[in-house]
Amino acid sequence: MSKEAADKRFLKEWEEQRKGSRLGYFLLYTVIWSFILYVATLFYHLAMRTVDIGFMPPIVRVLKFVLMAFLITAAFYYKGQYRYYRTRFEQQGGQA
Repeated sequence: MSKEAADKRFLKEWEEQRKGSRLGYFLLYTVIWSFILYVATLFYHLAMRTVDIGFMPPIVRVLKFVLMAFLITAAFYYKGQYRYYRTRFEQQGGQA
């Protein structure tokens, strides 16, 4: 796939994504990333046989996963925004 075709596809998909709310995007992907982080951590502890890593209240563990997931979501969102604006700028011939 050529760069121009990939850029057009990205612009189309990101414009569709931008039609929705930013809050909905962050909620959806924060929940998804929280689950992924939880499962990855669980498998890591099972593989290392360190399931009991000391006392940490369950709410603190949940908040830790949610905070990490929110930061990952924000990084992906703002990276996508940057790529969107950069690609639009390049397609307009580099004119502001």
